[in-house]
Amino acid sequence: MEKRDKKNRASQLSIDSRGRVIKRLILFAFFIFLIRMLYITLGDIKLPPHTKTVEDRALRGKIVSDDNYTISRSIKNYSASIHTSYLDPKKRDFFLTLFSIYTDIPKEKLQKRFYTDSGKERKGWITLASNLDAKHISF
Repeated sequence: MEKRDKKNRASQLSIDSRGRVIKRLILFAFFIFLIRMLYITLGDIKLPPHTKTVEDRALRGKIVSDDNYTISRSIKNYSASIHTSYLDPKKRDFFLTLFSIYTDIPKEKLQKRFYTDSGKERKGWITLASNLDAKHISF
């Protein structure tokens, strides 16, 4: 009878010790999880920026010789494009009026860019002006 009691106690001790080991492993895993969550929450996250930095070379103007002949000049040109799906058809006339005021391009010339030579309406990107200087785009 004593042998059975010793076996039962030994098996019960081993079950108790296994339970403690499992509890400690779960507690250790939870502790690692908490540390990782704190690191993610409080750490510096590398996200892509929402702003873009544009680095341009300085415009140097004109290089003029002694006899007032322009040897070279540097001008920064811009182009204005729009996707036709971004423009509400009801507000197209208003947009073209404003665009023609700011760029000094006749409204009729801008309206022609929205249609092909055969008279079909263009879809996709349309370049409204391709030689805009800094004075025109500053508005």
